[in-house]
This record gives sequence, structure tokens and C-alpha cells, in this order.
Amino acid sequence: NKLKLFVNPDFLSLASQEWMSSLSKRVMANRVKKFIPKLQVSDLLRPGTAGVRSALIDPSGSFVREALEFYGHRSFHVTNYNSPGATGSPAYSAYLVHKLAQKDMFAHLKKRTSPQTSFWDFSSILDSLN
Repeated sequence: NKLKLFVNPDFLSLASQEWMSSLSKRVMANRVKKFIPKLQVSDLLRPGTAGVRSALIDPSGSFVREALEFYGHRSFHVTNYNSPGATGSPAYSAYLVHKLAQKDMFAHLKKRTSPQTSFWDFSSILDSLN
């Protein structure tokens, strides 16, 4: 399986992109511009260390691209989620909370007696999912 990995085009592409991002501020800036269009190379102080995130590989040696969700007894597990950080995590979290609420996974929790004040209006996010 290790040999298959080193000839797998998906792995080679992922590894080379991450490696180049570690060596070049310009490459890293160009990748980040997808999320922060106004970013300039001069905004980055020095090259950093990017890492290849662990990815699941199926029995045939192919990458599993999507996140996998597993229900346990009073637990829920997400594996293989390759988040773009702050841009994806809140939306995916809202989706998961909504999904778990629909399965009545929060029935054992007590409701708040007073509303929580927050910059993030979870009710409006739930409304947009329906």
C-alpha cells in the first residue's frame, strides 16, 4: 500500500502543493487568496510549515474525499473532514448541530432559561438550512 501511495496522482499533487506552500510565500499567498482575495505576498512575514493532513484511503488505495460521519451511543464522530479552517468550520458545525437536533440527540440537555447573546445567531442559521 505504501508503494501505491507514492504513485497515486492525488497524493503526489497534494504533497507537492503542501510542500511548495511551505517553501514559497508566493505559492502560499496564491492559495490563501481563494479565501482572502486582498491578501498580498508582502502581508506574509516568512514561509511557514504547511503539513499534509491525514486523509483516509480506501482498501483499493484511493483517497476518500468526503467527510465520514458516525453515530455512537450518545456520541457523534466526524472523520476525514478537511476544513479550510475558519471559513468552513462554523457552517459545517451549524449543519451538524441541525442534523443532530433532527435526530433528537440533544433531548437529554436542559434548555437555557435566558437567551444567549452572541454575534452568531444560530436560529437564523438553522432557518436557512430548512
